[in-house]
Amino acid sequence: MSQQELACSRCGLVNEGVKPGAKCGACGTALIEHAEDPYEGKTFGLDLNRLPAKEAALALARFMGKSGALAQVSATLDIAIARLLRKPRAIPILRGRLLRYRKANLAEESAVSKNLLKSVTAGLRDHEFIPVMDRAVQSVTPGVFERLFANKDKKLYAIATFEPGGKMDMEIIASSPIGDKAIAVTNRAFDWLDNPGKTTHRLPGASVAELMSAMEYRSPEKNRRGLKFSLKDFVAIIADWRESMFDNAESGRLIVKVKGEEKETSAKSGKPQTVTQCHYHAASMAVSLCSVCSKPLCLACGQRAGGKTVCKSCAPKETQDSSLPFDISGELTPAGFFQRAAIKVAEVVGLVAILTALLPAGTSAGSIVAFQFIAAMTFIAYFTIPMVAWGATPLQRLFGVAVVDVETGEIPQPQSALARTGYLFLSMFTFIPAIGYLPALRSLDRRGVHDRIAGTIVLTRSSDVKEKMGAVALALALIVCGLALKNGGADKAASIFGRAFGGMAPLGRVALDAKWKINGVTMAAYNGGSVAAGLTGGALTGIDIETGAVVWKVDGVKAQGVYADTSSGHYLFTGKKENSQVIGFVSPKDGAIVWTAPLERFSGVSPALTSASLAIADNGKIAAFSRTGKKIWSVDAGGKVASLTPAGEAFIAEVKGKGSVVFDAKTGAAIGEIQGTPATSGPAEAHVFAGRGWTKLAYFPRGKGREWTLARRLSFATDESRSGELYYARQMAVRASDGAIAFEYPAGCVCVGIVKKLIALSCPMQGKLLLADGASGRIQATFAAPAMDTVRLLGEEGGGRLLGTVKTQGGFTRAYVIFIKTGFSELDIKEAGEFRDKPLIVNLFDRGGLLLIAGDGGMGLYDPAPGKSGKKK
Repeated sequence: MSQQELACSRCGLVNEGVKPGAKCGACGTALIEHAEDPYEGKTFGLDLNRLPAKEAALALARFMGKSGALAQVSATLDIAIARLLRKPRAIPILRGRLLRYRKANLAEESAVSKNLLKSVTAGLRDHEFIPVMDRAVQSVTPGVFERLFANKDKKLYAIATFEPGGKMDMEIIASSPIGDKAIAVTNRAFDWLDNPGKTTHRLPGASVAELMSAMEYRSPEKNRRGLKFSLKDFVAIIADWRESMFDNAESGRLIVKVKGEEKETSAKSGKPQTVTQCHYHAASMAVSLCSVCSKPLCLACGQRAGGKTVCKSCAPKETQDSSLPFDISGELTPAGFFQRAAIKVAEVVGLVAILTALLPAGTSAGSIVAFQFIAAMTFIAYFTIPMVAWGATPLQRLFGVAVVDVETGEIPQPQSALARTGYLFLSMFTFIPAIGYLPALRSLDRRGVHDRIAGTIVLTRSSDVKEKMGAVALALALIVCGLALKNGGADKAASIFGRAFGGMAPLGRVALDAKWKINGVTMAAYNGGSVAAGLTGGALTGIDIETGAVVWKVDGVKAQGVYADTSSGHYLFTGKKENSQVIGFVSPKDGAIVWTAPLERFSGVSPALTSASLAIADNGKIAAFSRTGKKIWSVDAGGKVASLTPAGEAFIAEVKGKGSVVFDAKTGAAIGEIQGTPATSGPAEAHVFAGRGWTKLAYFPRGKGREWTLARRLSFATDESRSGELYYARQMAVRASDGAIAFEYPAGCVCVGIVKKLIALSCPMQGKLLLADGASGRIQATFAAPAMDTVRLLGEEGGGRLLGTVKTQGGFTRAYVIFIKTGFSELDIKEAGEFRDKPLIVNLFDRGGLLLIAGDGGMGLYDPAPGKSGKKK
């Protein structure tokens, strides 16, 4: 009879080159033809859904050969998603019921760390253990290597288990004097399956010396007298334990049969490899099994017959159907991260560009909602419908990429396609879902979190070449984007993205008749003269307020901000000059630069101006300049500056995490501090509200402050909230002397502004606007009017004109021009329009209208003729 490989029925050693009847090289048992295993050739996975979440995450991370906090977070997320979707999650852990191993020489195995092997062997030698067997275990997935040790009297054995990735576990085993069980101590943190053959005590991460001390405590030497078992007995006992462990795990449903393995480890190299190779194409990954013969099949080999997937050998001759989107005669492999990313970026950018180009220039809040709905539906349709019809988006199909169900290899079901689209949609707006694409960088199957949620895999042909092309395309795109951002493209890009996904509207809607208008003005200011200053394409530009003509442009300066200085009549600007950050004044007459001064880095916070100086937030500092450009002082702000407010001869800086600090305008010395937010109360004063509910108030006239606690929590509608001796909060008026309540407003009404000596009260539930005496609170007039958030005085010609604003759906601000006739006999209301940002509207009635500077891109001179009327009641 010829020699062959025979597995020992007692200890599991695969004996090579032996004949039936020979004795096993490990335990001495006579070998028979074949040790039958009803589960031979079948792999069983540990059902992670039946483990506590923490243990399941540890098992998954260990199986994937990863360690560290990031691996634990990734594994925990994977487990959470699987349980949320109620999907079974199993990792291969046992192959067959019976133990199978081969003798090996661990010193020659590349997967075993030689330093670790020497260290463990030396440590056990110190406790009189010697190596007795090296073996490569073949019935555990991923495969591991073991070195067995025995002490000199053969009453103790040790097993050192070496796994891929440099992991090692140690277990010392002694026979128990009670019953047939053994006592074991181990430095392994967890055993995912309980072994009924021994009582195990765990000391995670313990050294050999610590394990021996624990063994002496659990099973002292005196208790081991007369007990001895040989190496032959020991290897056989291990095999018996494994069979019992398998039976218990199967009966307890802790293990499930794995339909297709995800990973396999070579017994020689220990390196993870792509598993379940196609039966016909060794280089291709199998994505399904033949329903007749169970052969693993790649996408190219699977055919549909009678609603089932079959191989070409089992398929009926008349069946030659393929529902895939392109020719699949070649071998397919998982598509790489970079080629997929390049396609996805191109698709998203293309959709944004198309949607932006098709958008009308001006839309109302209602139509914006409609456009948002249309954009979302277009996005969903593009990434979902072709996926269900072809298994690929149009661009994926063009580049030979297919998305298939990971279990069947078929085109994804609608719910899977929607799951992928939804995940992409979320990842465009939030950071956490976007991280889920990163696993596709290194995982063997190149599947991201979205692939796992949807149960899909992305396949292609010539993956390596396409991956390199994708990486080059992404690199070029990043370079182009970087150059565009460097050359002023940031605002344009933000505008395009905002229009397509942030609200689908490039400009607000102006309801007034224009005498002239200019689009593309990103920021503007007006100081009361004949020329307004604005930023157009990064250039500081002077615009004639009567005609809208460009009067001048400032060359050599790339402006970032422009502000009006009514005291000097000049315009203050910030920007870059010769690649250096500067602040300066420009003349409104001809655009000549009056002076410039260097800055370290402008923070973007609006400067604060007093009659003699100005302050600006500069790279974590507050710097003060004279009106001639001389730097007066610079102090450390102590944090990020959120706002700067003038307060007579002082500046109030709101510093995040610190509150508000008051600085002397002449010296920069801190003269006061309060945990609150500043608000102006006229050109020469300021007050600070303290606390989340604003229960304190600090008052700083001419740089000197006092502080008191308010009777109730208050909020304020506008910056200018003080008139005479009273502050007008939204809920009530309080005295400036001590913060006591002066009077309360009618129920359901809130203060929205000050009109000369009157206060404006908006009553949304009643649909009214009240004008009340500022000293007593007595109602002077009542008008029918829409709800408003703020009201301010525009001019006093013809009885008075107001500007009212209110936030509307979608975050828009709706503005009204309100005309109060002499004697408060009648109120006329004209809607000015809807704007993305609160507009700046300036009274230019003597020039023919209202100068309207909208924060979302335009400015113009508009006719403020009265519209509908609201009769006095």
